[in-house]
Amino acid sequence: MKDILKLIKSIFKDILKLYRNFLHWNISKVFISLGSIALSFLLALPFIIVLVIMYFYFDLNSYITSLDVSLLSLLGFLSGQPLVFILFLIFSLLTFFSALLGYSYRRILFTKLNLSYIDWKNLNYIKNSYFDFKLIWKYFKLISLVALFVSVPFFVFIIWFFILFYTFWWASWIQIILASSQFNLFSLLALLLLLICFIAFIYISYRLYFAVIMLVDHKHYKDDEAPMFYIKKSFLKTKDIFVFMKFILIMILLSIIILPFGFLQDSYSKSLKDVRLYRQYYSMWDTEKSVIDINENSNPNYDYINEIKPNYLGFSADKLNSLEVTYFYLNYFLVILNFLVIFGLLEIVIVSFYRHEILKKKSILSGLL
Repeated sequence: MKDILKLIKSIFKDILKLYRNFLHWNISKVFISLGSIALSFLLALPFIIVLVIMYFYFDLNSYITSLDVSLLSLLGFLSGQPLVFILFLIFSLLTFFSALLGYSYRRILFTKLNLSYIDWKNLNYIKNSYFDFKLIWKYFKLISLVALFVSVPFFVFIIWFFILFYTFWWASWIQIILASSQFNLFSLLALLLLLICFIAFIYISYRLYFAVIMLVDHKHYKDDEAPMFYIKKSFLKTKDIFVFMKFILIMILLSIIILPFGFLQDSYSKSLKDVRLYRQYYSMWDTEKSVIDINENSNPNYDYINEIKPNYLGFSADKLNSLEVTYFYLNYFLVILNFLVIFGLLEIVIVSFYRHEILKKKSILSGLL
């Protein structure tokens, strides 16, 4: 218990370091966000260019315009030309994953920033590794290996699901159960298997997550190691199940702090949406209102309007406009407040846990060798 309290106290002190450097932290977050978006676009740009060339070369624009159904028409046209369809699909996926990979590089940038805070240093705004292509390439190789390992549980699930399916399919008495019940032995086993694979995914992700931190923690690791070195180190240092339980506890405590703020923001966002919708309803002519009241097919929001109507009965147009303006400013105030105060807390908590708990395993392992 004392060990847990000491860990929580150490993490809390590291969080306070963020707020002591409040201005530097938020300016750095802006630079990191812009840098990761720029890298994401830069990596996706070659594939975007290919997609644009395909779009105009095969005259997809005129085809889509003539049919007036963008996505379905495009897929229908491409399916008639298998090679075009395959190339278009491949480059679309490459565009998406390259952009996602580039944006995920923000983990490296936030990690370097948070390590500097823990060491009582302020990293220069423009000297973070925004376009250190040697580090970017190593990170991409590392994250690709991590993605391969964490996807193993789902590949196992797919294999076992088909084995389970065909095992049950060939049993005639099971076919009767499948036909007569929605929740049966097959469903139960498949759900149990999915749950086991999901837990395995979470656990493997935890075991490998700290490899990314080790990649930039040059204070404790050399910067010329191969990506697999960091994966092995992360896997080795996280093998203690009690450390995993501590990590889960820390994440639960962080969620208790952050989630209420998220619920508050969602509540005001929903209120803004509701008052806008009801104001539009209120501003309709009486004849149009009666159509909505009578015919539910006349408006896709029929059920929702009737659901929220009791909350605003008796409100004048001026009152509804005033409410909309109030909710609008409150909503965006909370968005800005979230960025300034909440955004980035998860990263510092994980880095702090790494420094105060994961690295501690170094001395224990050394003593055993």
